[in-house]
Amino acid sequence: MAATGQLPGVDTDTAQAIVGLLTELSRDGEGERSIGQLALRWLIDRPGVTSVIVGARDERQLRENLTAAEIGLSSQERDRIDAVSALAPWYPQSAQRVFHRERNPRPA
Repeated sequence: MAATGQLPGVDTDTAQAIVGLLTELSRDGEGERSIGQLALRWLIDRPGVTSVIVGARDERQLRENLTAAEIGLSSQERDRIDAVSALAPWYPQSAQRVFHRERNPRPA
């Protein structure tokens, strides 16, 4: 059984760090930006992301979510969100990083 506050298969420490940073950024930025808007804007700006699907409980939340397309993130904010949400590399990327020089020497 998972400990209280823990969800099986979820890195709750990382999730809490992400929410904590988004909370901080929502308070520090220009104008009002919600945590949801910041998260959606970050997703919209990700390389390779061609669409973002949103859900809403009510019209107010839908309008707030759609406004994410109109707000901006500074490069520093984007970098901070990238850093706190970065995943550990999975195989084969992890092995490629460890053995890159050994298996792929630079041409002479």
